[in-house]
Amino acid sequence: MLSWVKMEVDGHTDILENNAVVSAQERVTPRYLTKYERARVLGARALQISLSAPPMISVPPGMDDPLKIAESELAQGKIPIVIRRYGSNLTMILSIVFSFSS
Repeated sequence: MLSWVKMEVDGHTDILENNAVVSAQERVTPRYLTKYERARVLGARALQISLSAPPMISVPPGMDDPLKIAESELAQGKIPIVIRRYGSNLTMILSIVFSFSS
């Protein structure tokens, strides 16, 4: 089983995989979310918010749509969700969503 831990070092988010740190410069997968990953992340986060999960951003008055709040969180890079991708040799690569560009 793959164990991972998020690490924040000098403003850069690194992922600790099986006791080996993989920095943002050494990543093999693209740093952009695909449209399918983006839709899945926004849907999952909007569901969490609609079920009373606390937003990770300050929500302006009048913004009550969970999807709009999730989109704002993604734009600010504050969604606490991990993406699981697979490498070419079927190795699992876990990436934290706020380390991606949308």
